[in-house]
Amino acid sequence: MAPRLGDIAISLPRARAQARQFGHSTESEIRILMLHGVLHLVGMDHASDAGRMARAEKRWRLRLGLPDGLIERVKS
Repeated sequence: MAPRLGDIAISLPRARAQARQFGHSTESEIRILMLHGVLHLVGMDHASDAGRMARAEKRWRLRLGLPDGLIERVKS
């Protein structure tokens, strides 16, 4: 059995609002939020890792065909 990393909580109303704001589907927004959350659960922290999490998030977003993630939105 794989070790339990933790939990990810996503507000569906907030995800819907963000999806509308950024022009993509609610499903895509939830996937973006899940990816961001998983990276945090494995120990990454975009506030202090010199871009490591941003690079990992970008690689995974491209592989999964997702629009800009949370880190790119803040940079824009």
